Amino acid sequence: EWYCPVTGISREERKQFHSQDFCVEGIRSLLIKSTQKRMIADVPVGAFLSGGLDSSLNVALMSRFSSKLKTYTVRFPTSPDHDEGSW
Repeated sequence: EWYCPVTGISREERKQFHSQDFCVEGIRSLLIKSTQKRMIADVPVGAFLSGGLDSSLNVALMSRFSSKLKTYTVRFPTSPDHDEGSW
């Protein structure tokens, strides 16, 4: 079963989900809070970077909570189709 964010809320509250600004801010807030929770660590925190938006977004959000992030990118110089190092 798919998650539905409007299940169990009133009709008035449901109307807010028709607002792009409301939804964008809600998603932004959830991503920031989720990232902040996962940045709690007793050891240095790092991330693998690919050429995609998801890893870039994660590192951008992580940088809000630490100035000492370690990032890594796996390179495949003999396989250009899989090498995202230039990104």
